[in-house]
Amino acid sequence: MGLSRYTLIYIIIFLNIIHYCISESFTSYLERIEEIDISDESSTCTSGVNYYKGCILSNKGKSIIDFNNLCEIYNNSTCQNIQKSIKKSLSYCSSSKQSKLKEIIEEDGEVLPFFCYKSSDNTYCPITKLFQKYITLNEEITEVLFSNSNFLNEICLTKSCYDHIDKSYDIMNILYKNEIITDKNILNTKSNIKSYINSVNCQTLIQYNYGFLQCKPSFILLFALTILYISIFI
Repeated sequence: MGLSRYTLIYIIIFLNIIHYCISESFTSYLERIEEIDISDESSTCTSGVNYYKGCILSNKGKSIIDFNNLCEIYNNSTCQNIQKSIKKSLSYCSSSKQSKLKEIIEEDGEVLPFFCYKSSDNTYCPITKLFQKYITLNEEITEVLFSNSNFLNEICLTKSCYDHIDKSYDIMNILYKNEIITDKNILNTKSNIKSYINSVNCQTLIQYNYGFLQCKPSFILLFALTILYISIFI
């Protein structure tokens, strides 16, 4: 017996509520800095904090987080300079506000690079892509995904990605404590991923990809010389 029209409507509404809650939880996490009232602080303190907010709250009011936009703004030269100078601005805040703001900003400085981390070829690393998808599309993330062969092999293709594994799990612990992720079993997948990185399959992919990247300029040069030869002599 098929589902009634009303049942389908309820299911769609329920799924959208879940989607909203997950996106909202991460948005709320980024917006926690706004819970600190700095209206009575010095102008140097407030301006520094407000400039910083502009770097992390680009998705404020949006139902779906655009990580490309968030990362582009967070990593641009202006925001990089703001992040470097924020400690000086915080020194002008009252001690009670200063400690809270510092704690939030320092944690942002670990979590946001995790969601924006790219490999040496300027593409998001597999774990980063997985979590971006989880936040934006509400695709359930479980420990099973971390044993997927395509996922594991993709990690092996770029050294900067598999070198970032340890740091990634440090951040995942922070996300779990803040209830951004809820499946604690995910945190136990690190040893399996590390084992796979040391496996013959992964090492073969690493060596193959490294060799290809090393030879790639030579192939391009050879191709260019071939075209030049044909254009001159043929």
